[in-house]
Order: sequence, then C-alpha cells, then structure tokens
Amino acid sequence: FKEFWNHVPPSEPYRLLFSYIRNRMSATRDYADQLVLALMNGNPSGANLPVADDAVFSSKEELLEPLLIAYRSFNEMGDGVVAKGRLLDLIRRVHAFGLAMVRLDIRQEAERHTEAMDCVTKFIGDGSYTDMSEEERVVYLTKILASKRPLVPKDMPCSENVQAVFDCFQAVADIGPEFLGAYIISMCMQPSDV
Repeated sequence: FKEFWNHVPPSEPYRLLFSYIRNRMSATRDYADQLVLALMNGNPSGANLPVADDAVFSSKEELLEPLLIAYRSFNEMGDGVVAKGRLLDLIRRVHAFGLAMVRLDIRQEAERHTEAMDCVTKFIGDGSYTDMSEEERVVYLTKILASKRPLVPKDMPCSENVQAVFDCFQAVADIGPEFLGAYIISMCMQPSDV
C-alpha cells in the first residue's frame, strides 16, 4: 500500500478527491480510537483531544458530499460503469449505516437522575429535589427546561455517582445524535424520572 499514501498530482482530480476522503477517514478513525482510549482512561467526554474542525468526518452528510460529487462527475463524463459499481455500493452503505455502523444505546437508572438533580438544586439554592412532591418536581423541571441558563454549574462539588451522570450527558453531547440510539431510563416510574 505504499502507493496509497504517495503524493497525488493535481492533474488527477479523481485521485485528489479520493485521497482527500482517505485522509479524512484515516483521521476520523484515529480520532475515534483516541476517544475510546480517553474513555478507558477516565476521561468520558474526551473534551481535551485536539482535532481540527475539518480534519475528521463528524456526520454521514460530510462523507456523502464528496462521494456524491464523484458519482455525479463519473456519470456526466460517461463513466457510469464506475459510478454504478463500488462507488454506488459505498454511497448506499454510508446512507444505511452512517459513520458509526451501529448506534449506541445509553442506559441510566432513574434514581441516579434524582440524585443528580438533588445535588444541583441544593447547590444552586433551590432546596432538595428529593423532598419535592411529584407535582413540584414536574413544575420545577418544566420551569428549568424553559429557561436559557445552564442548569449544572461547572464548579459544583458532587459525589462519584452524580459525576458519572454528568459525564454520561457530556459524552452524549460530544458523540452527537447520529451515533446514538435510545436513552433508556431504567426503573422509570413517574414523569419526573424522565
């Protein structure tokens, strides 16, 4: 595969395009590996990993764009056999599976959510969430969700369980919706558990 990484002359536009895709896919794979290592080393969000905004693919649309350009160009230049072969197969795979191939489901117990909310409400001076009735919790959550201020202060001290909930939410935010399936709340008994 030595030729795979060789310089591509500007007179070969298709090779240039596919080398661009190859480089971004390699960077995306390396970044995903770094995220897994960060997770294994106790940094669930991977927030400190350096990456240029355009160095990795972050959605299937970003990957599809250059593939569809090549597909249209091959067809327009009379190379429909190339366009409708492996390239079309790849485009279909990207449409079907995205970048992740499999969506990740997240599971958290309802009591952990309650514990986290109790820590927040005590810290910001709104009393104890666990002492609120179900009706009071729903009113409180509705009010908080309608406001524009961040709910969780960055410098808030909390237990290991509460920190795990916040880390989980940070990881979900970092991963993005394309890679996520369901968020499952086990032992969910009432609306405020959601």
